Amino acid sequence: DNMWGVYLHVLSDTLGSVGVIFSTLMMDWFGWVYADPICSLIIAALIGASVIPLLQSSARTLMNSPPRAFQAAIGDILERIRRVDGVIAVDDVSMWKLDSAAFVGELHVLAASSANEQHVLGSVLSILRDVGLSESIVQVNKRPSPVHNRVTQAPGASVHSVRAGAEYVLPGAKDFIV
Repeated sequence: DNMWGVYLHVLSDTLGSVGVIFSTLMMDWFGWVYADPICSLIIAALIGASVIPLLQSSARTLMNSPPRAFQAAIGDILERIRRVDGVIAVDDVSMWKLDSAAFVGELHVLAASSANEQHVLGSVLSILRDVGLSESIVQVNKRPSPVHNRVTQAPGASVHSVRAGAEYVLPGAKDFIV
């Protein structure tokens, strides 16, 4: 985007110089006094029309919108992630353009209780790198196994389960213990 802006600036200066030379020659040779304002209007219209894509791109960057290439491909990217062994679902997907060179993304992945989190994480990060994301945040959550998902009421008990070295807090399971 910055280079495109520089290009447009140089182009406008060049067109301005050419327009001044052309209008000066038309006024000097043929006495066309309206050549200068006509050239100025044409140059202004050309510059205005060429600046619109630059403004749109800058607005997309400022609004943290995904790049156009990703807008069309997000569905395909998510489908590739869903095909990773052990992935059950993908949620809370955000992809945006940080600057002219950096594309960033974050998402949550729900993995099966038997899935290897490191394999899932590595596979998802690899897919995101392949599609051009320079930085990614991926949160992998495992679905609790049915064996560990038996909940019995125990008033006043804390709500968490320690399994395989990780703590799982059950949302909305107040006063239950696993």
